[in-house]
Amino acid sequence: MYSSFLREDMERFNEWWFSGSIRKDLALSFKRHDFPRVMENLKGRQILLVAGPRRVGKTTLMYQVIEKLLETVDPNKILYFSFDESSVNPKEVLKFYEKKILMKPFEEVGKAFVFLMKFSMLIIGPRFLSSFTIYILT
Repeated sequence: MYSSFLREDMERFNEWWFSGSIRKDLALSFKRHDFPRVMENLKGRQILLVAGPRRVGKTTLMYQVIEKLLETVDPNKILYFSFDESSVNPKEVLKFYEKKILMKPFEEVGKAFVFLMKFSMLIIGPRFLSSFTIYILT
């Protein structure tokens, strides 16, 4: 049903599903400038778009946020996926996550945190996000 590549990518990107923690080399100890703003914005039910030039720390920021969330959130309720490293359709990623990890529809989960990196590289990206409120941190 799902490709072995999708399963491998999901497991590789989300090691905390198995370990309960994130590697220190991913979530560096020096907190990125926007870390407090991102954490504050995650309290609501919204989509948060973090945009910026290459190599300014967006990925590090996301890993730091995930590390903080893991202190209080079930690891299975945190999804990270990078479309820079995989050519999978985002709908397939979310279907796999819903059916194989959450094991119930998103509507029944409560709050889950989905981090889609390099999402803007996909043609489907803007259409997929068009019905959500977007916050941009610069």
